[in-house]
Amino acid sequence: MAGHIPFTIVALSPSEPKSLIGTSSISLFELPQFEDRRYWLSEVCVNSEARGLGIGRRLVRMCQDHAVKLGVAKLNLYTLKMAKFYEQMGWTQDGSISIEGYDHPMMSIDLQK
Repeated sequence: MAGHIPFTIVALSPSEPKSLIGTSSISLFELPQFEDRRYWLSEVCVNSEARGLGIGRRLVRMCQDHAVKLGVAKLNLYTLKMAKFYEQMGWTQDGSISIEGYDHPMMSIDLQK
């Protein structure tokens, strides 16, 4: 993994090593109107055939762990449908944003715990 932000972590299929089955990223200023929210978890995606195997959780944890190593104290995200998934991982809803007519919960996690 590179020692800077932004970065992306990918998951490859164990049976087909060249087959991508998931991704997660840490980006900067994902929503520029929220200048106080610098670091963002983004692009968390798992291939539909690989869901339910814990890959998404592992990708999120790997992003969080690497962000801590880079000195990040807090991460942010917004989601349309996955708030419960993130709540189960310790994230807290602390706002919302309307995008294309849909309310997206905004969430954060303190990485200094």
